Amino acid sequence: MALVPAICTQCGAQIEVDNTHEAGICKYCGTAFVIEKAINTYNVRNVVNVQSGGNTINITAADQSNKYIMMARKYKINGDSEKAEKFYTLALEGQPDNWEPNFYSTYYSVMRADDEEIPVKANQMQSSIVVSVELMKENVSDDGWITNICEMHGRLMNLSTCLFNSYRAYFIANRKYSNENRKYNYAVQAIVGILYRFGEQLEVHFSSNRQIMDMAVGSWKYALSIRQTFFAGKPIYNNSGNGDSKSSVRAEIEYYAGKIKAFDPAYKAPKAKGCYIATCVYGSYDCPQVWTLRRFRDDTLNGTWYGRAFIKCYYAVSPTLVKWFGNHKWFRAFWKKYLDKIVKKLNRLGVESTRYYDESFPY
Repeated sequence: MALVPAICTQCGAQIEVDNTHEAGICKYCGTAFVIEKAINTYNVRNVVNVQSGGNTINITAADQSNKYIMMARKYKINGDSEKAEKFYTLALEGQPDNWEPNFYSTYYSVMRADDEEIPVKANQMQSSIVVSVELMKENVSDDGWITNICEMHGRLMNLSTCLFNSYRAYFIANRKYSNENRKYNYAVQAIVGILYRFGEQLEVHFSSNRQIMDMAVGSWKYALSIRQTFFAGKPIYNNSGNGDSKSSVRAEIEYYAGKIKAFDPAYKAPKAKGCYIATCVYGSYDCPQVWTLRRFRDDTLNGTWYGRAFIKCYYAVSPTLVKWFGNHKWFRAFWKKYLDKIVKKLNRLGVESTRYYDESFPY
């Protein structure tokens, strides 16, 4: 089989074809094409022209990358992350100074990462953000900044949520291994770092634009709401003493809370408030059962003196109980039986089990 270079006559992707066949299928867009025509297209588009002044340029790269971007946008709209990533990567070769392929080629790569790859991929996304925002500032007109930054903001908020939920589930499934606690804290730091870095880059390049800075502040707030789980998840996250201790996370939260308060003086940073036993039993601070209990705590118990006394006693005793017995199946099974009954009763009484953010959470 003789493979020769060609260009798909539908999407313009550079491919290799078997020139002993009459037709083929593009691996990028799935379109059938005549191989002879695809080979001829490749030869035509790779002609090198000599322009005035004696400068030699390839007429293919820039023109072809525009077509790649159009195809990438099509697959982005259709939700096909694999093909969107491929076409944005192809476009990047011809337009390395364009923020869009720089950003999305990495974004889709990170979005499709396996659980074990998440920490490394999240750090790659941080690096891409630095380059993409700088390119946007340099090469996009002022009237396009808001639209593009808003697009990036929404994508990064969604990406951070997906990565966090995925890695949290992965961690819970593997927490029997002692080194997973440290890996989890490192992963969360890399994930929230996406939102930290995005906000910082907006601050560097667009500090005088209040609408853009509102998105920077929103990113920092959401990052802190995720980082809050270090405290809320105390029953299953150990203090490794290797740069991810409770004190270092608190300092991190206070630093970004200070940046937020420069724009939103009324903002209150997340506090170390969680549902220790419930989180231990159900394996997550964010699940329907714990949302129900947290909502009942804040809306009902916190409204009476005896309810507040119960809350105070609970947070004085439960961390120690979970620290001593939280890794034992009998402890979780014992409490689950009672908590299931309480949750069902509260739901019958009208306490919702929908997503809930504590009073100190920004969202």
